[in-house]
Amino acid sequence: MAAFASSAFPLQLVLDGKVEDPNLSLVANVDGLSPRSFEKNGRWVPRLGSSAVVALASALAAHNAHVVRFELRDLRLNPLPRNEQDSLSEKLVNALAEGQATITALLEGRYHDVLVTGVEMLVGARRVTVERGGVVITSNRTATIELLKNVWRESIAG
Repeated sequence: MAAFASSAFPLQLVLDGKVEDPNLSLVANVDGLSPRSFEKNGRWVPRLGSSAVVALASALAAHNAHVVRFELRDLRLNPLPRNEQDSLSEKLVNALAEGQATITALLEGRYHDVLVTGVEMLVGARRVTVERGGVVITSNRTATIELLKNVWRESIAG
């Protein structure tokens, strides 16, 4: 999914502290290491499944992020055909306006064989992508981590 915000290098969302109230940071991952390679010395990375990515997108949208698209995969984590990806992503983005429960109902019903593996959004003038495993692509690390800290508790930890 790195094609979303390709002008920026990937960062890894790293957490330490209590699971319910962790300290969040973004660490450069210019070598493209696996997310789990950042887990050491009490630090861990989030394992964002479909529901967590949707919850995060919903919370970010409530904080003035504009969700542009969702990255979707089949149950084997293979990319969907481009036209199906684009069409379903658009449906989910539109459903987000009705609330997180609407997307959840779609993913548990008609689209039960689809996984949400990332979300791309516009935050002001910058693109931000958050992928499963806590991979973040952004051109502004400081503003992005502050935004993630603001929504983490209500979307993931809550």
